[in-house]
Amino acid sequence: MSLRLGALGLLVLSTGCIVPSAKQPKPRSAPCGEPSKCEAACKAGDEDGCLELATQLLYGKAIEKDGPRAAGLASAACDQGNQRGCSLLGVMYELGQGVPRDLARAFRLYEASCEAGLGHGCAGVGWLYLEGKGVAPDHSKAAAYLTRACERGDRWGCGRLASMYWAGDGVVQDAQRTFNLAERACQLGQPQPCLFLGHQRLSGARLPRSEDAAYWFYARACEQGAAYGCYLAGWMKKRGQGTYTDHARALALYQRGCDWGELRSCTALGLMYENGEGAEPDVGRARALYTHACINGNSRACAGLGNLYRSGRSVEKDSVRAAVLFDGACQKDEAYGCNALAEMKAAGEGISADSERARELYERACKLGQAKACEHAKVPSVVAPPP
Repeated sequence: MSLRLGALGLLVLSTGCIVPSAKQPKPRSAPCGEPSKCEAACKAGDEDGCLELATQLLYGKAIEKDGPRAAGLASAACDQGNQRGCSLLGVMYELGQGVPRDLARAFRLYEASCEAGLGHGCAGVGWLYLEGKGVAPDHSKAAAYLTRACERGDRWGCGRLASMYWAGDGVVQDAQRTFNLAERACQLGQPQPCLFLGHQRLSGARLPRSEDAAYWFYARACEQGAAYGCYLAGWMKKRGQGTYTDHARALALYQRGCDWGELRSCTALGLMYENGEGAEPDVGRARALYTHACINGNSRACAGLGNLYRSGRSVEKDSVRAAVLFDGACQKDEAYGCNALAEMKAAGEGISADSERARELYERACKLGQAKACEHAKVPSVVAPPP
C-alpha cells in the first residue's frame, strides 16, 4: 500500500484485541508542524498532536524514524476512540512498520474505520480489494469503497477512483466522471490528478485546450509537493504560456522542483543561471547544477555541461571531454548533444574531422527536433518537444 494513503485503521489494544469504536471522527486541531511542538502538544494531552508526531516518527519527517514509538502513540489515541489514531495504526499493520505485518488485521481495521465514518478507512479497504492484499481481488468492491472514501473527502480515494473510471477498471469507462473525480482530488490536495488535468488541458485531447487551465493545474500540483508540477509550471512561466512571463518566478519554480529531486528542473535552472535569466549570470552555479543532473542521468544536463567545456566558461576548455559529454547525451536522444557533436565533427574542433559522421549526427538531431540541424542535414525540420 502506498504511503500516500496516510492513516487508515481502527482500535487495537495492547492485548492485541481489535475493538470497534462507534465514536465518529472529530474535527482536527490546527497542525503543530515541527516535531518539538508536536511533542509538547502531545504531552499536554492533544491527541492530534500525538498523531502528527506519530506520523513524523513513522515516516522520518524532520525527525529520526521510530516505528515502535509511532505505533505506541497511535495505539494510545486509538484506545481513546480516535479514529485517525486507529487509521494510522492500520497503516502500520499493513506495511509492517512499528508492528508485525498483518494484512487480515489491517483489512478489519480499515473496514471498521470506514463504517465509523472515516474516509481513509474506506480508501484502505478499497486499496486492499484493488491489490488483492489480505483478501481476494475484487475491483468492483474496490470501486464501491473508493466511492465512499471520496464522498467523505478522502483525496486519495477520489484520485484512485478517477484512474479506475479512466481505464474502465471495475467500473464502466467514463471520461467525464474521471475528470470530475480528478478535479475533486486535486482540490483536496492530491497532486497526481492535478498533473493529469494539466496534461489534458494542454493537449486538448479530451478536454478543451486551455494553457491558462494547464498552468493553474501544474502550479497547484507544485504547491502540493509534486516536483514535476514545479518543473512544468516553471517551463510555462518562463515562456508566458497560460500565464504572464516572469523569469524570477520561473527560477523559483525550477529551484523548488530541483530541491525535490526533479532533474529536469535542475537542468532548466542551470540554463537560466548560465544565461542570466531571472537572476544575475552565474556560470559556476550552472555548472554545479548541470554536473549534479548529468551524474544522475539527465542527458540535457550532460549536453549543457559539454557546452561549458567546449567554450571554456567556468572550466578549463576541454574539447575532448565536451565531445564525450555530447556523444553520451546524443546516445540518449538529446537533440542538442547530437547537433553540438555534429558541429565539432564537421569542423574538426579539438577532435578529428569526419564529415560523414557529422552528416549522420545532423540528421539525428533534426529528427529529434533541432531545427538548425535540418539545414545541414537537408531534411524537413521537426518541432522539438519541451525539454
